[in-house]
Amino acid sequence: RYVTNYPSPGRRHIYSGLVEAIRHARKYIYITTPYFVPTRRLARVLRLAARRNVDVRIIMPERSNHPFVDVAARTFFSSMLSSGVRIFLYESQNIHGKTTVIDGDWASIGTMNMDSISLLYNFEANIVSTNPKFAEEVAAVFGRDLADAEEVCATCS
Repeated sequence: RYVTNYPSPGRRHIYSGLVEAIRHARKYIYITTPYFVPTRRLARVLRLAARRNVDVRIIMPERSNHPFVDVAARTFFSSMLSSGVRIFLYESQNIHGKTTVIDGDWASIGTMNMDSISLLYNFEANIVSTNPKFAEEVAAVFGRDLADAEEVCATCS
């Protein structure tokens, strides 16, 4: 399906679908995003998923094209890591993919970043699919990108 997000309550279809899919995740959630500054709601459902033993992994660039956003993203690291979310910093180049795959049966690719502005205030469009073949392809790309990323150490300071 072609799903859109509009900057008004009740019309944030990608965002609400994403939150709902995360709430129902049982095995894994793999997210690739160039900017990770989630809303409180999104941060909470990701932490809760990790606490119920869902394998939550996020790939983001080590350095994006917006240094301020990089600083903002790092303010979420402690709470995410302490909940069991695994964060990987992509080192090869600036990764700009915007994908999510959940349990191999829900996947999304499109324009929406995982930051509050995109989630709540921008016009965005994604392809969202429950086709297992599509989800498998998205998961395979995530796996290849993971090979070029370094995991953030939860116990290192």
